[in-house]
Amino acid sequence: MSKYNKLWEYIQKEECFSLTFDEIENLLEFPLDHSFLSNKKECISYGYEVEKISMKEKKILFSKIQIRKLEKGDEKTLIQVTKKFRNEVISKEKATSILENKDIWVTVAYSQKNIMGYILAYVLKRIDNGNDMLMIYHCFVSDSYQGHHIGQQLMEKILEDAKDMHYTFLITQENNKAANALYTKCNGQLHEQNKNIYYWYQNAKPKL
Repeated sequence: MSKYNKLWEYIQKEECFSLTFDEIENLLEFPLDHSFLSNKKECISYGYEVEKISMKEKKILFSKIQIRKLEKGDEKTLIQVTKKFRNEVISKEKATSILENKDIWVTVAYSQKNIMGYILAYVLKRIDNGNDMLMIYHCFVSDSYQGHHIGQQLMEKILEDAKDMHYTFLITQENNKAANALYTKCNGQLHEQNKNIYYWYQNAKPKL
């Protein structure tokens, strides 16, 4: 257990965005020191990120982590996602065309300063009268944010958004132990015949 847990829990409960050094020290009951710098990322697991430490004003600013599906108007964010995670620059026109397409879902985790991770998914149409299916194509978390439950929060968000789908699935690799542990933790079920496919059954179990 970190000695700063009491602070992170307080920020999460009270939805704080700014605390002075004195307020933090009174809460923790010990003085701040350089260990705060090496432990500040613990805050991410509680839904916040340390945005700025002001020595002049003697206070720390926090920003809340947002996790949501992008929509039209979020072109700038989508362009940042493709540049950071795909190492490509797309035009605003392409970003708009993607965001206007209701069959392409881009769910992003971000704070005031940084994009932490994203999920790309596609809606697949059925030929019968059943609800559509959702295929999760990419799930990426930046190296510097791994280990702070960002992937889990992204998965939980997209599964909640897909609750009316026939089912949601993704294709993985058996040797990708970290990813597979995440999918299992999020209640994914392995295909009975193909151990590279995880399913989340919303309305029906797919025929094998």
